[in-house]
Amino acid sequence: LLAQPESEVGDDMLASLVQYYRVCGSESGLPVDADTERGVSYATLFKCLVYAGAAAHFLDRFGGEHHLQRFHYYLNRCQTVIGRWPALRPLGAVLGPKFRAARSAAAKSRTR
Repeated sequence: LLAQPESEVGDDMLASLVQYYRVCGSESGLPVDADTERGVSYATLFKCLVYAGAAAHFLDRFGGEHHLQRFHYYLNRCQTVIGRWPALRPLGAVLGPKFRAARSAAAKSRTR
């Protein structure tokens, strides 16, 4: 839900959903701590990386504006999550050039 373009979750909604996850987890007997927001963000990052890869695959295979838009959306979400958490900034330094190269390649594949 947090990583879907259709939901377009902002910071306020993110905080509400994280709180909801805490309540549900606690009521289910799961250990819940203050790191829930970070865990949700890290899971969002992982999902967006995977989905960006899938969008790139479909863009390469079938082309189309839809796949290009999804690809950019997921890369943007990755950059947002990385920017929010200082511990992820070294990962951002590694992924930043790769994201730029991927965006450049996607733009070229669009013009094929």
